[in-house]
Amino acid sequence: MNRRVIRAIKGIFERAGYCIERKQVHRFDIDLLDLLVNQLVSQVKDVFFVQIGANDGQMDDPINRYINRYHWRGILVEPVPHLFEALRRTYYGEPQLHLENVAIAATAGPLTLYALRPRPGLPLWASGVVSNNRKHLLKFSSRIPDIESLIYSIEVPTTTVDELLLKHHVEQVHILVIDTEGYDFEVLKTVDLTKTRPRIVQLEHGYMSFERQRECFDYLASFGYSVATIDINAIACLTPLSAD
Repeated sequence: MNRRVIRAIKGIFERAGYCIERKQVHRFDIDLLDLLVNQLVSQVKDVFFVQIGANDGQMDDPINRYINRYHWRGILVEPVPHLFEALRRTYYGEPQLHLENVAIAATAGPLTLYALRPRPGLPLWASGVVSNNRKHLLKFSSRIPDIESLIYSIEVPTTTVDELLLKHHVEQVHILVIDTEGYDFEVLKTVDLTKTRPRIVQLEHGYMSFERQRECFDYLASFGYSVATIDINAIACLTPLSAD
């Protein structure tokens, strides 16, 4: 872990009220998102979130526990029909949520996505491997040898984040979560961070090249965010994390 990331993590923890000291330990697991969310909910009574690439709302979902616990209001975006139907089942009985069966792009219009046909024996995570780049799916060929025969395309409508916020009369977004299989930075750049300033941003950086990661993190820093990476995810928060 480089010094820049260490400084960013230290700053995030110190703003959450924790003191970071060097200790001789073998392992130290901390849920950084949980710390930031706890700080946020202590400041904001009515948290609003936007989740892009919501999948079924359960598999490796970082905010499902908070939606169920706090009944947050929010917009969940999932373009793939069978995943969208599973998402609707997950959040049945949560009328404060807006579910959108679309993809996010810089401009509205049709988009071709690639997904995997279900087959007995496939790992559970395979249903969530969806991308606008067919080559991205082929990266999983070592884990699914016949993956090429399972790939199919689907055309989905797209919209912009600004259009969704306008549609649902949203003035403030506190948390933005993006999981779009390597397209996360492109989606992030469609969000006007000078206008929509989420306090917490989580995206998946694991499928980006090192150069692309640096570009993404520098982009977030230019808008006042501190960034820490944990496994394949990057978590960013405004400096300081305020309730304004």
